[in-house]
Amino acid sequence: MDGSDFCEITRTAGDFPEGKENVGTASVTDLEDQTDPAWYQTPTLPAYTFEKYVDDEEADTLPDAVQVDAGDTLTFKYEVSNTGNVPIQWTGLTDSVFGDLTAECGDFPRTIPVDGSDFCEITRTAGDFPRAKRTSAPPPSPTWTTRPTRPGIRPRPSRPTLLRSTSTTKRPTPCPMRSRSTLATRSPSSTR
Repeated sequence: MDGSDFCEITRTAGDFPEGKENVGTASVTDLEDQTDPAWYQTPTLPAYTFEKYVDDEEADTLPDAVQVDAGDTLTFKYEVSNTGNVPIQWTGLTDSVFGDLTAECGDFPRTIPVDGSDFCEITRTAGDFPRAKRTSAPPPSPTWTTRPTRPGIRPRPSRPTLLRSTSTTKRPTPCPMRSRSTLATRSPSSTR
């Protein structure tokens, strides 16, 4: 008569991108033991995070900017952390302002183990940086000037200068001027 029985256990898988063999051995009375392997493998998932710091601050946005005086020494730190399940190789480093930093940081390529990190630090003097290219220019700030005033009259901002178009495709039609005499006026007695 044919029959079977089984035993089932549950365990948490380890992180084995290279594969893990588990060999089971069954022992039965009066018979020879039998073994059977079972393999499992976790997928290879390389991943990392990258962070740049200035004087140990992230300063990712203008409101978070580190406040310094021109001439201060700044320390820039570039850090790569391995968040995957296999070792990774850090092969180079560039910066949009400082250019290629691979030689200055040295020791590339660098192998970073699982859950490990590595970094490079450089120092620069505030104020000696070349201008970074902007993808979009901010709108210009309005410049306000005041006109000379007579006593008792409040100054007001000067008006912006309007530039005339040099386009020959279409010219605006000038509006006819109305004289003061055609404007309706109201006497103080008519408002009561």
